[in-house]
Amino acid sequence: KPEAVTVIENGVPLPVDSLNEIAVPLQLVVAVNQGTPLDARDANGLSRFQRVSQVIAQWAQSRPPDLPDDLSLVSQAGPVINHAAPADFIVGLNGFQPDMRAATPNLQSLATAIDTVSAQTPRLGMKRAILLITPQMEGADLAASIEPYIQRAVENKIRIFIWYVDANTTFTNTSAAVFNNLAIQTGGTMFQYSGEERFPDPEVYFSGLRRVYSLTYTSHAAVS
Repeated sequence: KPEAVTVIENGVPLPVDSLNEIAVPLQLVVAVNQGTPLDARDANGLSRFQRVSQVIAQWAQSRPPDLPDDLSLVSQAGPVINHAAPADFIVGLNGFQPDMRAATPNLQSLATAIDTVSAQTPRLGMKRAILLITPQMEGADLAASIEPYIQRAVENKIRIFIWYVDANTTFTNTSAAVFNNLAIQTGGTMFQYSGEERFPDPEVYFSGLRRVYSLTYTSHAAVS
């Protein structure tokens, strides 16, 4: 309510005339860290990544046309589709069919995603988020390698959500803990998927990032 807010102008507290909550779109990058675990198939021949892709496409399709999100898709090879409306994003996502088994997971897609989402937002007040789809990554220096990305995301107010896609035997290893920490430190969460778990609704992540407040007050300034 307006009485919950005070404007300080030249050290003088002033009342707020109006305070309104308004909806804004979201700037989101879906980043795919390709690797063999994403190509594991179920009894119907669908890969884990195909299942992931279906859920994301269904979510994008449900977005209202009058408030289009700014959506991008990146992989280790670089941007796949940049700053698109949901309809164009879905076309790009459906056409993205890399050879998962030929790829070695690394942090390049995360780096590209942070670069992409750090660009100037097309509308004032838009918030930034990354949905990183990744299998486990090996290497004793993984935590140290990810730390600069955590710092950069925090500095730029970028929330990072993780979909950790791999065998359930990897869900408690060091790699999972490192990625979970990445999500927690940047204000996101991590979901683990082996092929059997029920996907969360992505909008649960993003709905709280679509609201900003607009206020007005009567200035006492006598000069510009």
